[in-house]
Amino acid sequence: MHFKKRLAPACLTNNTFHRHSYPPKRCRIITVSLMMATILLLIQPTYGNYRRTQQQQQRQKQKKADDYYSALGITKKASKKDIKAAYRKLALQYHPDKVKDESKKEMAEKRFREVSEAYAILSDEEKRKVYDKYGKNGLDALEKGIDPEQAGFGGGGGFGGGFPGGFPGGGGGNVKFNFGGGGSGMGGGFDPFSMFEDMFGGAGGGGGGFPGGGGANFNFGGGGFSGGGGFGGGGGGQRRQQQQQQQPPPDLFPKDPSGLYSLLGKAKFPDSKSKNAWLVFLIANSSRHCQQVAPTIKKLAEANKGNYKIGIVNCERSQKDTEFCMNDFELSDMDDLPAAFMIVDGKKIPYEDQLRTSSIKALHDFANSHMPFDLVQNVNHQSQIVPRLTGAAISSKKMGAVLLLTDKYDTSPMYAALAYRFKTSFIFGESRAKNLGLAKEFSVKKYPLLVAFIPRKEDDPKGGVYDLIKYDGAVKLDDIAKWIDGLSQKFSRSGKTKTQRR
Repeated sequence: MHFKKRLAPACLTNNTFHRHSYPPKRCRIITVSLMMATILLLIQPTYGNYRRTQQQQQRQKQKKADDYYSALGITKKASKKDIKAAYRKLALQYHPDKVKDESKKEMAEKRFREVSEAYAILSDEEKRKVYDKYGKNGLDALEKGIDPEQAGFGGGGGFGGGFPGGFPGGGGGNVKFNFGGGGSGMGGGFDPFSMFEDMFGGAGGGGGGFPGGGGANFNFGGGGFSGGGGFGGGGGGQRRQQQQQQQPPPDLFPKDPSGLYSLLGKAKFPDSKSKNAWLVFLIANSSRHCQQVAPTIKKLAEANKGNYKIGIVNCERSQKDTEFCMNDFELSDMDDLPAAFMIVDGKKIPYEDQLRTSSIKALHDFANSHMPFDLVQNVNHQSQIVPRLTGAAISSKKMGAVLLLTDKYDTSPMYAALAYRFKTSFIFGESRAKNLGLAKEFSVKKYPLLVAFIPRKEDDPKGGVYDLIKYDGAVKLDDIAKWIDGLSQKFSRSGKTKTQRR
């Protein structure tokens, strides 16, 4: 206290001649020191906040770099299928051979490797468990034979739970990973290009690829899987060379001159304008599962009576066909093959059961159950003929109407197929379960009875609006289709009709 009282008058006031004052030089030094100390005290909080902000940003950047989920754009709740779908989309987007701009290739390859590394970890159930609890450092420790818990990575390391109980026995020896000497960074022996080839090329053996080798020869502008080094980029060269030397797998479905099935693809595929419903199978020649199910599909094609068409899409035939299968049918990867879809009015209806173990009958029933039965109008009384058939044909500008009188209680898939084939030219109706009133009206002697209402010409001496024409041929799809087609041709040549006059 005595020092402060003496210091203030001597150094901070004009009383420089006090008998206890300090020399002027020393007084200036003390004054400057006090001012600097004051400035430091004032800026310290700001500087501290800056340092903390920098550290937080650095930690956030490191955390993002370590976050495999962010790399794939998915959440920690993502399913295995979600992980595959995310990888497939991003791998195709960032593969260097898909990037035309040379200035962006380096950045694309870096992103491609990040995506591949993330998929390699998250697609493996055990690796994902370790990563979720311990993070990248946990994977690195485990690779070195160190228990991540003992190494100080317990409590999840900021990556959430998902691996309760740690590693039994305290050694981490129950789960062993081999990253090729590159740690969780997937360096060394890890080849993202080879992994890409396994998924999209059906290359054989292990993992998610298809046994049997072969696969497609895709070309992304810089070479292909075969032909040497089309994808470049570190490792896997010997493996790809071995795959190239293997003979391609046999074609499971070569072109069929008899027409039992049709080969489809991106350029040729049924849409809403198609005249037939289709049961389409997606296959890959190199897939062991596709090889197993191919005989069943062929037997189904031989037994099919024509209610629906059978189509085959070879997802390995070309790059476009691969992307067509993956994108248009929302497949995760080639592991989802074989797959089946019913195509009606351009809509894709997936076959949900296990295709590899399905019988011919199960596939046939699936196809028949999704026939367009809604195109057939139910006619229970004579009063419904005009509003549901003939009148509807006039209002929709159709050529005419067809009515089936049957003793059955349900619409047959064959009749639904006819309604679909001629949906642009005729209205179709059905009287079910031996309807007595309509049976008397149309003088039914034997079921089934098929009649057509064809509009008359304006100068027809018989008067009336429609001719009633009965079908007397075999109850077969092709025969009935020829009959209806003949009626439509006759109508188109008949000139202006009374229905058109109305």
